[in-house]
Amino acid sequence: IALILSINSLLSSNIGTTVGAARILFNLARENAAPKVFSRVNKAGEPIVATLFVGGITAAVTISSIMAVGIDQAFQEVSLISGLLWLTGRVVDGFGVPVFYYRIRQLSLATLVIPIVATSLNLWGIVSSLQAPDLLQSSYLATVLAIAILWYSILGRKGRPGSLVVDENNELIAIDEYIERIKKKVEVSPSS
Repeated sequence: IALILSINSLLSSNIGTTVGAARILFNLARENAAPKVFSRVNKAGEPIVATLFVGGITAAVTISSIMAVGIDQAFQEVSLISGLLWLTGRVVDGFGVPVFYYRIRQLSLATLVIPIVATSLNLWGIVSSLQAPDLLQSSYLATVLAIAILWYSILGRKGRPGSLVVDENNELIAIDEYIERIKKKVEVSPSS
């Protein structure tokens, strides 16, 4: 029963991660930082190509892990790597919060200290989770690193990743325009 619950937990986690990763890939394509094919959507506006691509990668990693080390070890490895990547994302988020508050001229001690404490805890989680990787883990991580470097050298540095956001009215706008709107709101109604 523990194995069934583990599989259910892992699949639930992967569904959320896959949807999020597909949306990120879709947005990178809209910002010319990923191949345009990933910006295609179906009639309902869902990024189907990006979702299928990310889902395919997830399936390939899971199946190859199961074939290489067995189901129990594969779930442990996929869980460990997923956890590390999730924590790494939270570290990036943690550094982004003070930058955002600085850009809207609202940086204060609280908006600086809280993200630093949270980021430090996430970094501690990453460091304490590290163990000597085996060949399979090293291969996966090296492949991800190689793909990231290749992507950045070909497309990532030429596009404008992070230049588009969705505002409160669910409209796609440039990040600079959005930040200017927030600055105006803050100037009109200062808090604390």
